[in-house]
Amino acid sequence: MCLSLLACFGKTSSRSKHNTDPEKVHLLRPPTPQMSPQHIANQIIDVLLRARRSEKDSLNSTTSSLASPSPAGTVSGPIGTKNWYSTIAEYVLHGMEIAIEKGLTFGQAMESAVERARVGAEEFVREHPIWAGVILTVIALGALYLLAPWIIEALGFTELGPLAGTWAASWQSSIGNVEAGSFFAFLQRLGMVGLHGGSKL
Repeated sequence: MCLSLLACFGKTSSRSKHNTDPEKVHLLRPPTPQMSPQHIANQIIDVLLRARRSEKDSLNSTTSSLASPSPAGTVSGPIGTKNWYSTIAEYVLHGMEIAIEKGLTFGQAMESAVERARVGAEEFVREHPIWAGVILTVIALGALYLLAPWIIEALGFTELGPLAGTWAASWQSSIGNVEAGSFFAFLQRLGMVGLHGGSKL
């Protein structure tokens, strides 16, 4: 879908040729709208799914930068800065679940991360059968932890357990009586010592 009708036809308005007071033009220009969390999440998913192996180490900073509210946009009302990142993270996770379930073709970085997460998840579920019903989500979270760990943090996962009031807390409580810290320990076993620094949260 075109961002504007003029863009659809590849033309500019004939009025742009007229001489106009620059100050009035500035006043007449509407502010650039902030893209929706879902739109940004789609961009992040696209970057993650297409990434080459050589781009793996930069994916965390690249995707977190995409999630940053633009200077021209606003994050107000019920979606504050914290909820802005968590909302995007939820959309990204959901998109990852769909991509894995459908068996989409991934770039080298994501293909390697998903395979590594799948092997780890199978072992994790054997040790903790209560997680068997959500193994697809476990694999998706594992892959995201390996490539863009800021998303895991945005969802509310910490070394001490899920933060109260977050998606992670709600998801884990829906599973049942799980062993405290077991899921984060699974993430760490995938090869990470802890969450990357430099989070924008």
